[in-house]
This record gives sequence, structure tokens and C-alpha cells, in this order.
Amino acid sequence: MSTLPLIFRGDRIRALVVGGGEVALHKVHKLREVGAHITIISQDVHPDIRALAKEHRSVRLLERLYCTGDTRLRRHHDPKKVAFNLVIAATDDPTTNEAISAECQADGIPVNIVDVPELCTVYFAAVVRDEPLQLSISTEGEAPFLARHLKHELHDFAERWAPRVRWGSTFRRWVKEHVSEFSQREAMYDRFLAVSDSELAAWDSANPPHDLWQTWAAELNR
Repeated sequence: MSTLPLIFRGDRIRALVVGGGEVALHKVHKLREVGAHITIISQDVHPDIRALAKEHRSVRLLERLYCTGDTRLRRHHDPKKVAFNLVIAATDDPTTNEAISAECQADGIPVNIVDVPELCTVYFAAVVRDEPLQLSISTEGEAPFLARHLKHELHDFAERWAPRVRWGSTFRRWVKEHVSEFSQREAMYDRFLAVSDSELAAWDSANPPHDLWQTWAAELNR
């Protein structure tokens, strides 16, 4: 199986979660972490899901059985558009899971059927996040427990590189403004990567080392 990793903006996700147990709760937490808008459909609802729906406007709970066509519900403010661009089924009913998967695939809606890889078009990755750095690990739904283990292994790596990623944004903007030649820009990026972690830690985000960067740029023109 070949997969294509993509990064979605969380605040643009409108997710339907079918199921109301602990697995569904786990998925809801993941979605809330990135600012998604979530609708949950389930007749049996975990108390924590009910509490989230009461506390957060971005979480809507429909306490009923899933019905055919629920993945095609329309937006209240714009009935011409479907309400969801991601569907997750966390039920223990194979018939319901198969129906949800078929319906979503027919309409081109990304769908994740928990623990049934063959019915999925997307998988949840284990994520190590230290903004703006994000590392995603996937076993294509085959061994998620290994992905969770690797997530812990990568925490130190992310912690070390996240400050450099944060500085990288500021540095890249400066280079684009002050260095015109492509080859010189690449050389500037190499200089940035060669800076030691301790030196980078001494830089002040409120007062970026523009003089140092200007010196690097001048040296390239000699």
C-alpha cells in the first residue's frame, strides 16, 4: 500500500464522528487540539463527550443512531454545501462502518474507520508537536501501537529542533528580502544550519542578529 502524507489546517476541518465511547472521545480530543469543528452522532454517549458538547460551541452532539445519509448533512448557513470534510467512525458495528465508508468514498469525503484499515481512505498519524515543528508517524493503520512508541522516541529530537524551526521563519524572510541570488540564498541557509544549538539559544527573538546575518551575506560577495 502506498500513502500520501498531507498536513491539514485544523481550523478548516469540519468533522463528523460517529460513535460515543472512549475511542470516539480520544478522536474528539485529537480534533479539538487543532481547532476542528466537530459533530458527534451516537445514541450512547460517554459523559466526557456530553460535557465537551456543553462547554464548547465547536462541539455539537446529536444523541441518536446514525442514519444513512448523515455524512451528507448540509451546513445550516449554506445548504448548498456539505457539512463535513472528514468523517470518523468509531463504532463496533461492522455494517454501520461499511455503510459510512461506502457513502464517504462515493462522495469523495476523507474517512477513517477506527481499527479497520481496509475501509479507510485516511489514517491518523502519531504526532510529535512543538510548534511550529510537527513530526507525523504512520504505520498505515497496521500497527498504531508502534507509532505511539516512536512518538515518545522522537520527543527529544523535536525539542532540540523546534527552536531552530522558529528562527528559520524569521531568517528565511530576512534572506528573501536581502539576498537575491538563489545560490547565495542556499549558502545562507547552510550557514544558518551550521550555527550551534548554544549559539542559537543566545539569539534574542525581540532583537534578531541582523548584523551577523548581514556579515554572512557580505562574505558571500567577496
